[in-house]
Amino acid sequence: MELLRSTLPHDPRLEHAHSTSSSLMHFAERHYQAAVSALARSLAAGTANEEVALTSCAMFVVFNFLSGSNFARAVWHMQYGIEILSRWKKGRGRAGLRDEGSLEANLVELMKRITLDGEAMEETVSIGERDDVDLGAFGDLDAAGRVVQELSKEGLRLIRLSVLVEKGDAGAARRQSLRADVVAHIENLALWQASFEALIADPLFLLTIEDKDLITQLRILHLSARIWIHAGFPPSHEPQPTKLFASFIGLIDEQYERWRSRGLEQYARRFLFDKGLLPTINYIVTCSSGGELKRRAVDIWIKSSPSADDAIT
Repeated sequence: MELLRSTLPHDPRLEHAHSTSSSLMHFAERHYQAAVSALARSLAAGTANEEVALTSCAMFVVFNFLSGSNFARAVWHMQYGIEILSRWKKGRGRAGLRDEGSLEANLVELMKRITLDGEAMEETVSIGERDDVDLGAFGDLDAAGRVVQELSKEGLRLIRLSVLVEKGDAGAARRQSLRADVVAHIENLALWQASFEALIADPLFLLTIEDKDLITQLRILHLSARIWIHAGFPPSHEPQPTKLFASFIGLIDEQYERWRSRGLEQYARRFLFDKGLLPTINYIVTCSSGGELKRRAVDIWIKSSPSADDAIT
């Protein structure tokens, strides 16, 4: 239990997490490094099967995210997990993945939870492939949702690619190209926001309760994409985007309360879980310099844990 506490000092579900000693954290770090080395040796020798490798990658991602120790390391392990999963799925075919409760189905579900983009895991996209996103005016909320999800995938692809560039021996031209892609991506996120606000401001656009829910959800997804691009490519000599963090947490609180008031609290928990928003919340818990903002993020984390009764049909 002490080892668990030392590896997850920012997990709000653990009591007295703030009192974790540095010696225990170093102890956990040594075990983490030993586990990474052991897996690397097993993979090199061909003695580790893919199921073990996937589970290990998942554990390494969780360790780095929840301990707040190293964001780049978490993405590095995530990248390897995605590549292993892609090979594994091709080798086994899709038949075994349909068996609910099977090892295969559970491992796919596990990887979906930690990649910040669960829906993208259905078909793994090569990190080198860039999909063009149509940022023209969208005619409805569903189209706006598809575009913001594509933008989210592109942002995560850039973050994963940056880890490979930093780990490898990329030349100046490759690094410059990546920086240009990041700038273009940030501009595309701004264009999406402008088009989205124009869409919902149209006086002919009649809003139902469900539409209002969806609008808030899309704004949350957009803010999450912006937060992760900031985390992956933090601007030099710029203050922390506290307003961005606060807007994200505020919208989640707002939508959560709407669902709760209608007896639909399980929708809030499933939304945060399925859309990969818990890592974004944890990033704010870990990195925010504001005590009140950190407290609000912790509160959301605590009440967002899905229960067995949360299945939505």
